[in-house]
Amino acid sequence: MSRRHRLSFDRAVLALLIGICVWGIGLSRSVEAGLSSENVIVVVNGDSAVSKTVANHYIEYRQIPTKNVIVLTDVPKGIRVDLDPFRDKILKPLLSEINARKLAISARVIAYSADFPTAIRIPEHWSKITDPQTKKIQNPTASITGLTYFLSLIHISEP
Repeated sequence: MSRRHRLSFDRAVLALLIGICVWGIGLSRSVEAGLSSENVIVVVNGDSAVSKTVANHYIEYRQIPTKNVIVLTDVPKGIRVDLDPFRDKILKPLLSEINARKLAISARVIAYSADFPTAIRIPEHWSKITDPQTKKIQNPTASITGLTYFLSLIHISEP
């Protein structure tokens, strides 16, 4: 598969994942204790026209408040990145902005738009696993959403 086709495929998969997220949030709206647009933070790659387009459609469709839209620049390029660039260029600025806007109290979902790395290399954490059975099912790569959820495990210091 050529690089161009691979990028198109990766974008289509990411769009599908965002579509699933949209569908899931739509389902939860019918539940009394479900999510509202106030609970969703949308993260946009400000250097990517694709990311801005996907995010704009999602924001409009789900009526996400402007204060819940966080635009990051200088996002690492590529599908896979190492932990340090993810932590320094995505997670720290994101958490800083969430805190500055006082969104942490209401945030329940962080939805990344397109053109973000989706795989984060974490071999230093993986190498610390001592149980052979656990090591068989673990991988030295984590997802961007998984690491965002488990941010307390990757030692974030204040920017």
